Parts: sequence; C-alpha cells; structure tokens
Amino acid sequence: QPAALVPRRRFDRRLFDPLPFVPLLRRAGHRDAFGRGEHWRREERDVDGEVEVVAKSGERAETIRARRVVVTVSTGVLAARRIAFQPDLPKSKWDAIEGLPMGLLNKVVFEFDGDILPEEGANEWVLYQDPAGEATLSGASVMAFVIKPLSANAVVGFYGANQAKYYEKAGDKAAIEYAKSALQQMYGSEFVARIRNEKTKVTSWGQNPWTLGSYSSARPGMSKMHEVLAEPVGERGGMAGYRLGQGRGEGRAALDGDPPVDRRQQG
Repeated sequence: QPAALVPRRRFDRRLFDPLPFVPLLRRAGHRDAFGRGEHWRREERDVDGEVEVVAKSGERAETIRARRVVVTVSTGVLAARRIAFQPDLPKSKWDAIEGLPMGLLNKVVFEFDGDILPEEGANEWVLYQDPAGEATLSGASVMAFVIKPLSANAVVGFYGANQAKYYEKAGDKAAIEYAKSALQQMYGSEFVARIRNEKTKVTSWGQNPWTLGSYSSARPGMSKMHEVLAEPVGERGGMAGYRLGQGRGEGRAALDGDPPVDRRQQG
C-alpha cells in the first residue's frame, strides 16, 4: 500500500506547525518527540528509492520512510515553505502554487437563548453593508449572515478579503463587536442581548498555521495550474486535495469523496 499522508482526524491545534504527518508519526510510535507549542520543520527527500520525511525542532528530529507520499496541505502552507523538498519541487509546481493562492473568509458564530426570529426561515441569508466602512481598507464594510443555519438557534456572520485581514489584526473582540453592531441595527438590541457570549466563536484562518488562509482560488488566467499541481512528482510523490478541483469549484471538490489524485501516483 502506498503511504498516503492525508489528514483524516482532528489535530491538536496547540502544535505550532500545520503539517499533517505529525499524527502519522505518533501512530507509528513517535509520541514523545512532539511537544506542544513547538515549531517543527518538515523535510521530504528521496533517499535510496524511498521517500524520507524528517520532522525537526531545534536539535531534535524524527524520521519516517515510505514507498510513496501524497502531500495534501494547503497552497498557503506550501507557499510559506513550511515543507522543504529535497530535491526541490520543479519550477512548474512553484508556479502552480503561486497561481493558486489562499483567499481569506472568516466567520463569527453566535448562539442564542431560546427560539429566535420566527419571521425568518432556516438558512436565510441577510446582507449588511456599512457605507462608512471604517473597519476596512477599501471603503464599505460588508457582512453576510446566515440566520438559523440548519434550524439551529444561531447566526453566523461571514466577512472576507481586506475586512477579514483587518479583524485578524484587531482581534476576536473587535470582530465580535462589529458583528453585534450589525445585528443590532438590523434586529434590535433585545435580540443581541440574547447572545450566549460564552459560546461565541471566531475564525482566523489567515493566522491558522495549519492552513494560512481559508481556501485556494486561481488567479486570472491560472485555472490551468490545477492540472499542473496534480501532476506527480517523480515516481514516489504527488499532491492531492480540494485545491485540485478544476472545473467543479473549490467547495465541490472539498466535499467529493474521490479527490483528484493523479492515478499515476498509485500502485
């Protein structure tokens, strides 16, 4: 069986480095080497007909060998050189990574006491726009809300691009207060007062070292780079994941059970 280093479980987010083969090494018995809060550098190299994965933190290192390796991390992680390849990836791969950068879309999730907004149906979308736009670098502030997602007594606010970057720098509290202000203007202060503050969640995907962004998206004219990124690397390496979903949309590819791995990587 080829060794496919594909993340299929929830990782310990207290590990600093985002790369997915830490759990694999742990399952292989290397449990004591990976402390929490440490920065682990990864290297993948071709050694004696096998792929060698080396995890380093200071003077400490762990190594695992496999017949093949499938890299599924985001283009944000790859572009940040969190994985070192020996020999290096071909220029075509780096061009593809550059052509499929990570975008940014964050959320604020509010839970409420009791039933909410009986006049609104489940999964309703509501758009809020603030013409003043003091929070963003580009003008108007926009936040889209999903009301009662999956019929839950909750509201999820979405905001992206420069606005998402701004609030990642400003912090969770600023994002929460802005989202509350938008809801208050639309639904009133009594509605906002019913928010269960202790349950509020905020995403910061741009600062999340496991992803360094929310999703990948092709630059203008770079859609062909999906195919380039999917090509195998030599005989023992390849890439897979939702970012290779050309023609189906990134979200569709992320949900598909059969990721677009080049079949030449299998065997």
